Amino acid sequence: MTFWGFSKPQNGRFEPKFTSYRVSRQDNWRDLAIGYCGNGAASFTLQPDTDYELKIPLNFDSVAAADQVRVSLNSINGMFWSEPFKCAEP
Repeated sequence: MTFWGFSKPQNGRFEPKFTSYRVSRQDNWRDLAIGYCGNGAASFTLQPDTDYELKIPLNFDSVAAADQVRVSLNSINGMFWSEPFKCAEP
């Protein structure tokens, strides 16, 4: 699949671009509004049957305070959402 990113995958690591976030507090999910600049937007293909470590920023107050979080990988084929998870304390 082809995803938006900052640079091509290297050493099994990929940093997606245009990540979307959903946060839950007291069982109420909402989208976290984040604006992105499109400069440097490029698409990169992640190979099938290959493990990748995804480098997704979670350093937002709304994310840290949430009971659960979901993040998306945005592709030219659509959005793919993670399962809900709790951010670890720093």
